[in-house]
Amino acid sequence: MRLEKMKQSDYPILSDLYQNKDVMQMITGYPLEEETIQQKWKDIMSWKKEFGYYKVLVDNECVGIGCLKPHQNDVEIGYMLFPKYWKRGYGTKICEQLVEIAQMMDVQKMVAYIDPYNQASKKILEKQGFLSVYIKGDTEILERNIV
Repeated sequence: MRLEKMKQSDYPILSDLYQNKDVMQMITGYPLEEETIQQKWKDIMSWKKEFGYYKVLVDNECVGIGCLKPHQNDVEIGYMLFPKYWKRGYGTKICEQLVEIAQMMDVQKMVAYIDPYNQASKKILEKQGFLSVYIKGDTEILERNIV
């Protein structure tokens, strides 16, 4: 498995994930509209080079994406997989690789926002040293200091 920084031509991958109701169930609760996705993509493409979205490739097939996005003075970590690749350990591997990349950045901590009911994602993050610091409604925040 490898992570490859997304470029302009990779927009359809992001669009497919953000429009997938199963993928978005534990993120926003609903698929995003095309206009919203286009605005997110425009923002992503404007980030400094150390931040970004990564397509996740297994045998040259895209199984999902991971991201490291600016969050105050730190970095937010995230990942999404196409449903046919769920429960195969890819989420754990993506998170491990994103943590490795973030550790080379000039930030003090990593933050992850998840739905508190998404126990699979919480377990992945906890394996990487993230701790829950806030839960309210449909948002749980986990953090990890960079050592």
